[in-house]
Amino acid sequence: STQPSTPPVARGAASGMADAEESPEHAAVLRRLEEQAYKEYPHEKADQPTVHGYRINPTSSRALGPLLRCFARLAFVLFRLPILLLCLALLVVGFLPRLVWVLVIALLISLAFDKYFLHWLTSGRTGLGGLDANPGIHYKPTTRNKRIVERLSHFAGYRPPPFLFGGDWLTIAPYLLNKGSVGGRVRYQRWWVRVNKAPGPDGEDGPTRRPTGQDDDEFCALDISFPPGGFRKDRPVFLILHGLNGGSTEPYVLDTVRRANREGSTACVFIARGLMKTHVKGDHMFNGSRTSDVGAAIDLLLYAFGGESRDSPRPLATNIILVGFSMGAITAGNYTAKAKEKSGLAGTVCFSGALSAVRQLDPKLKGYSDAVWQPILAWALKYLLVKRNTTKIARSGLVKAEDVERASSITDLDKVVIVPLNGYRDVEHYYEDMCAGGRGDADGVKKLAGTAMPMLCVHAVDDPVTLYETCLAPQAKETDNVLILTTVHGGHIGWPQGWRPSLKRWDFMVDIS
Repeated sequence: STQPSTPPVARGAASGMADAEESPEHAAVLRRLEEQAYKEYPHEKADQPTVHGYRINPTSSRALGPLLRCFARLAFVLFRLPILLLCLALLVVGFLPRLVWVLVIALLISLAFDKYFLHWLTSGRTGLGGLDANPGIHYKPTTRNKRIVERLSHFAGYRPPPFLFGGDWLTIAPYLLNKGSVGGRVRYQRWWVRVNKAPGPDGEDGPTRRPTGQDDDEFCALDISFPPGGFRKDRPVFLILHGLNGGSTEPYVLDTVRRANREGSTACVFIARGLMKTHVKGDHMFNGSRTSDVGAAIDLLLYAFGGESRDSPRPLATNIILVGFSMGAITAGNYTAKAKEKSGLAGTVCFSGALSAVRQLDPKLKGYSDAVWQPILAWALKYLLVKRNTTKIARSGLVKAEDVERASSITDLDKVVIVPLNGYRDVEHYYEDMCAGGRGDADGVKKLAGTAMPMLCVHAVDDPVTLYETCLAPQAKETDNVLILTTVHGGHIGWPQGWRPSLKRWDFMVDIS
């Protein structure tokens, strides 16, 4: 059959494009894809033998305890203001039991010491994010940067819906309100990209690790959606990196793909190794610092769309825009900084991603995220990725199952799983390798300054998951090509707009992209 197989994530026709007559240009793209990629997963999916006595159980009391406590804290944070307003209304109408007074006082004290609530109440004047947390675009005023800022400066004035108070609501509300698939089905073709097994650490040469052609190479999924009429070489190509625990069916990813297709662009979603239930043959699973997988995907796209590679003379015929969300934004930024002038990109856009995750380890900063949000993310990662690879983890002899179950944050999980499996000294070493700005010190800024193409990082000061301090806004002026757009409000991968946020969905991020 000449039609690629339909991936489990795709909805709609297998053609990967709207019904239209296939152009010779599009047919040539498909031929080149078939030369370098696979329509079916090429390795045999052998069942992994279990290791006797070794079991990672995400539903154990050790694993569920932090999750349940997290849900309780998040519910309290989200609903304490409405409860306070209800209690005050009861007092106004003369309902004055002692319990109501006690509850009012307790809620007022709680809100008075909540820096995220005070940030919302004072429109960002309470110092959340530090003294450098100024809304706007931080950049070095080069000619090209000025042109970019002229087109994007109005986004820095983002104003949230008045009834969504604080970064927590701005983060969770889009997922509650933006239900359903709006704009029609996204039709993906799934292709399997050969990548280097790339054991950690990634190092400075990470982007240059190309597949060897040997049996120990891995394969990662790439979901491609073509516009009506097929590929157009006069339009940019979007390569999208999804968030942690996500994939090509994340709603903000689908919105981005739909917009790109409507405007004539091809959109490709690279599935991080092992996520979306994709198979990993060897022992080298997901590693947030790995940049070689992204480089292999870019080489494939450059060849398929223009017969080029990252080593081809500049300018390249195909303009690839790398767009990353959350964890995908961290990887996108890291790849762009490490690859320098050999990135193969025309530009990069990062939403809610850390440029220096080491900064989030500061005990003075991380407490809120660790208590309210991290246990949810950590539990999902245990269930979706770690549990599926229990045999490989057990075979390493480096990870204790009870430590995995007990991990209550992404950092805890990184310490007990990613760090030992990839040869890092500690979690600080891992995060330094994982982020474009390293540790955020002079060496980290030097690494960030290696970015050779325009890279726009978008971050909200009230992001409760990836803290504002990790985006290195003040350091942008020390680089030639990094621009950091900061907003007073927005949450994490949120930025809902208007009195009816479901009408605009994730348009803030889509419009910027």
